[in-house]
Amino acid sequence: MWTAQTNVLNYVEESYFPKTPLEGTMDGHKAHMGDLVRLPLLWKYGGVWMDVGLILMRHVDDICWKRIEDPESPYELSAVALMHLPGTYTPLNGFLGTKSSNPFIKRWHDVYLALWADGVTNATGFHEHPLLRHLPLFKPDMSTVNLKDDIRFDPVFFSDYVAHYLCCERIRKLIDPNDGFNGPDWYDKHMLIFDAADEMLYAQVITKWDVDKQDEGGEEAGVAESGGGDFYDWVFGACAAVIELCLSCLTGCCRHCGFAPVKYCGKGRNPSRKDMILITYIEMSVISIGKN
Repeated sequence: MWTAQTNVLNYVEESYFPKTPLEGTMDGHKAHMGDLVRLPLLWKYGGVWMDVGLILMRHVDDICWKRIEDPESPYELSAVALMHLPGTYTPLNGFLGTKSSNPFIKRWHDVYLALWADGVTNATGFHEHPLLRHLPLFKPDMSTVNLKDDIRFDPVFFSDYVAHYLCCERIRKLIDPNDGFNGPDWYDKHMLIFDAADEMLYAQVITKWDVDKQDEGGEEAGVAESGGGDFYDWVFGACAAVIELCLSCLTGCCRHCGFAPVKYCGKGRNPSRKDMILITYIEMSVISIGKN
C-alpha cells in the first residue's frame, strides 16, 4: 500500500501532470507513470534517476556526477542510449543524471505532457501525435543488442510504448526561434552519453536476452538459488546471479559465445574494461502518482 511519503505530489505540483494519472483513469501500461514522474523531479531537484532494475557496478560519482557538477565540464545531462538510426543514439530514460533547472529536461517533459492532453488515458497512437509524427518509428538495430532482426517486433506498438524517447528525439532536433534554443548544438555540447548495449543492457547482450542463461550464469559463478520462496528473496537472488554473471564475463570472457562464464569461451575479452551500469530483468515500481 502506498504511503504519503512515496506520493510524488508531496514533491512536485499537480500542474506538472495531466489529469489522467491524477484522476486514476489511466488504462494503459503503468510504466508511463514513471515517464510522467522522472523529468519533473529532475527539473525541480536535480540528481540521478535510476529505474529500480538498475544495478550500479561503479559509484555514480565516477559514472557521471563528477563531470556534471564540475564547473569546468561542458556536460549537463547524462544518459544511456541505443542506436536508433545509423550513427544516431537516442537517450533512454532509465538512467538520467542532471542538475536542477536543466532546459533540455523541461522541454522534454513539456512535449510528453502535451501527448496526454484532453483526457488521453493511454499511449495508443502517440507516434502519430502532431508533435511526433515527423519522427521515424523507434526501431533500433537489433544486432547491436545481440538480437536477431527477425524477432517478433511491432515498431508501431513499441514506438507508442517508448514515446517518451521520441519526445527526447524531438527536443534533440529542435531549433526554437522564439528563445534561441538550439537542440542539436545543446545535445552535441552538453550530453554525456553511454552506449546501452555496452553498459545498461550488458547482461542481456551476453546471454542473448535469455533469462534462464542469466540465472544459470549466476549459478555457475557460485550463487545459490533462494529456497525460501519469498518474493524478495527471489528478487535479491536474481540480482546476485546477474551481477556474478557480468563480473565473470568482465574478468575473463567475451561475447563470441553469447554467454559469460569463462568455461564457455576461451577467446577472452579485455580485462581492463570498466563497465558502469548493468540492468537486471527485475522490474518493480516504488513511487505513486495521484492522491491516494
